[in-house]
Amino acid sequence: MRYLAAFLTILIFACAAGNLKVFDTPEDQFEYARKLYQKEKYDQAVEAFQTVIFRFHGTKLADSVTFYLGMCYFNQDEFILAVGEFRRLLTNYPTSPLADQAHYMVARSYFEDSPNNVGLEQDGVKKSIQTIENFLEDFPDSPYRPNVRTLLDSCNARLASKDFQNGMVYYKIGDRRAARIYFESVVTNYSIPEWVGKSLYMLAEIDRKEEKYDDAKAKLKNMMNAFPGHEWFDKAKNKYDEILVKIENEQQTSSDERAQE
Repeated sequence: MRYLAAFLTILIFACAAGNLKVFDTPEDQFEYARKLYQKEKYDQAVEAFQTVIFRFHGTKLADSVTFYLGMCYFNQDEFILAVGEFRRLLTNYPTSPLADQAHYMVARSYFEDSPNNVGLEQDGVKKSIQTIENFLEDFPDSPYRPNVRTLLDSCNARLASKDFQNGMVYYKIGDRRAARIYFESVVTNYSIPEWVGKSLYMLAEIDRKEEKYDDAKAKLKNMMNAFPGHEWFDKAKNKYDEILVKIENEQQTSSDERAQE
C-alpha cells in the first residue's frame, strides 16, 4: 500500500504538471528517465526513475534506477539524500556491477556535504575517510580505486588544513604548547606537502621563541630538504640563516667567556 500510494502521488503530480510520461515497459520508462537526467532535468528525472520502481516492482533495472536517483540528488547538492540512495543500492543489490561506483559516491557525497570552511566541523570528511577505507578493503580490483585515492588525498588535505589553522589560532594568542600539539599532528598524521611544510616552519618558530635554536635549525633544514619547491622555502631559508648566525654568536660568546676564566 505504501508503494501504491507513493506511485499514485507521482502520477497525480505528473498529470497536474504535464511533464511526466508513463511507458508500458520498465526499459522504456528507464530510458525516458535517463534522458531527463542527461538533460540535467533532475527533479523530473527523479519522478521518472521512481516510476520505474513503483510501477515495475522487482525489475532487473532496480539497481541502475537506485544509482541514478543517487546521482540526481548528488547533482542537486542534496548529498545526504544521495548517500541514502547509494547505500540502498549497496544494501539491496550488493552484487550489482554498480556497487563499487555507488560506494565511491557515498564517500564523495560525505566529502561534498562537509563545509569548505575548515573552521567548522568536518564530520563529513571523517565519514568519507571511513567509507574510503572500507572501499579499499572491499573492492581491491575496482577501476575506481584511483578516484578513491584522489578523494582520500583531498580528505587528508582538508583535515591537515584544519589542524594547521587551529595551530595558528593558538600560536597567535600565545599558547605555544597547544599550537605545537596541532602542528605536530599535521607532521605526524599527514603527508600533504603544503601543510607539513608550513607546520615544520611553525614548529621551528616555536623552538626559536623558546631559544631551542638547534631544534629550530633541524626542523627548518628538514623542511627545506623535503620540500624544495614549497611556497615558504625562501622564508624558511632566511629564518635558517638567522638562526645560524644566532647559534654562531652564542658559541662565540661562550668561547670568549671560557677564555676569560
